[in-house]
Amino acid sequence: MQLEFFIARKLIKGADGKNLLSRPAVIIAVITVMLGVAAIALSVMIVGGFKKSISEKLTGFTAHLRISRFDMNNSFETQPVERDITFEKKVRAVKGLKSIYPFAYKNGIIKTDEDVQGIVLKGVDSSFYNSSFQNSISDGGLQFFNSEGKQPVLISRRLSSMLNKKTDDELLVYFIQDPPRVRKMKITGIYDTGMEEFDKLYAFCNLSLIQKLNGWSQDQVTGYETEVNSFSQINRVKEGIETIIPPLWRAETIYDLFPQIFNWLHLIDLNTIIIITLIVAVAVINLIIVLLILILEQSFFTGVMKTIGASNASLRKVFILITGYILLIGMAAGNVLAGFLMFLQYRFKLITLPEDSYYMSVMPVSLSPASLLIINGGVLLVAMLILIIPSAIIRNINPVSVLRFD
Repeated sequence: MQLEFFIARKLIKGADGKNLLSRPAVIIAVITVMLGVAAIALSVMIVGGFKKSISEKLTGFTAHLRISRFDMNNSFETQPVERDITFEKKVRAVKGLKSIYPFAYKNGIIKTDEDVQGIVLKGVDSSFYNSSFQNSISDGGLQFFNSEGKQPVLISRRLSSMLNKKTDDELLVYFIQDPPRVRKMKITGIYDTGMEEFDKLYAFCNLSLIQKLNGWSQDQVTGYETEVNSFSQINRVKEGIETIIPPLWRAETIYDLFPQIFNWLHLIDLNTIIIITLIVAVAVINLIIVLLILILEQSFFTGVMKTIGASNASLRKVFILITGYILLIGMAAGNVLAGFLMFLQYRFKLITLPEDSYYMSVMPVSLSPASLLIINGGVLLVAMLILIIPSAIIRNINPVSVLRFD
């Protein structure tokens, strides 16, 4: 065992197993580090869960990538594209892609005896696959694709409340075109994402309905939507798709389609970084104070060690090891505390949120092992590097003066 480790262990435990260090200072330092690490970990978990939840809700409406014709028209109704089986096979072969399906949009107006509400009908077919959206369906289901009789429609909880409609009720949808058309539709399901701006706008129906209303053939659609295996692969998949799409077509990611929302999430990241910086600063300052207390408290020991030939670097290493030991205990306790609180929130949904403001009714948490390792590694590295500076006070301790005083 190296001499510095041996001495540090003896100072921590003492020759008779009792701690020789200043107990109040050590306890305060451990608690400070524990609370700091727990606060940082919870901040990252909450922000990660929030971003994940918002992103999944958005993909329910537009998936991860949209492939469509380049059109200066910014409305939902654009010029159709022809489905191409060969092209679809090429897209499916792009690495990281999970699914691709055609879609079409159609503006409509829902009318009841008392209310009128504008909507956007999104038509999809049986190849539609979106697990994120399926998790938002609170009543009914996606089996409406195989329904017979009246045209099926899936509307949001907000729309059903506004129109006083429920599953299996009928509603009239008007389409402003030449000539104007109306369709009697049957509500086969209700979804609820909590994103008010989208919930009150979108309804889902069969792709064939929109094709008939627009006078399109069965091979004409607004475009394609694709899902990828993970958000980290979106830009890579986009680059692969851009190499095979026809001229005058474009591939847009969810980041391109909703920049305002992701800019908002980026701002949350910035706020989190500021909070983490402040927490780390407080924890490090407390550790510096503890280190100075320990050095002054053990000044006699330092004088004796210098007298028998110990170098300043060796003694600095001893006190840094002691402070590092305190730091590790605090970090371990902080991780346990954060994990326990996260489990309570995940299991019992203790903290709720106003859904109108945050797009969700319960505070989300998401654990990323990689993020947790980065947090702990970063805190440990920053603290140990900064502690080198105050430990330099050891070289100013004069062994003659200290021993004479004691």
